[in-house]
Amino acid sequence: MIKNVNAAGLKEAVKGTALVDFYTESCGECKALAEVLNEIEGDLKLDVLQFNCAEDMELTAELGIMSVPTLALFKGGKEKSRLIGIREKDEIINMLK
Repeated sequence: MIKNVNAAGLKEAVKGTALVDFYTESCGECKALAEVLNEIEGDLKLDVLQFNCAEDMELTAELGIMSVPTLALFKGGKEKSRLIGIREKDEIINMLK
């Protein structure tokens, strides 16, 4: 299940391994990407989180998120890869390899 996190939850979650979907409520592409993530998240062996960028613009800027949707893979507290914009299932799965 994809979990929505606040700033504190995000900071804690990225200390481990997590795929984070940075989005805003008003973004149509973000909603489409969320549907793709819902389809594949059961097959993924990591936490899948959503963070609403509009709720903490300071943290969003600190993480270098300049557009939504953005998917970022974190491992051990460091960002390992990033995809910007709407993506297909295969692109997301390949990102995680």
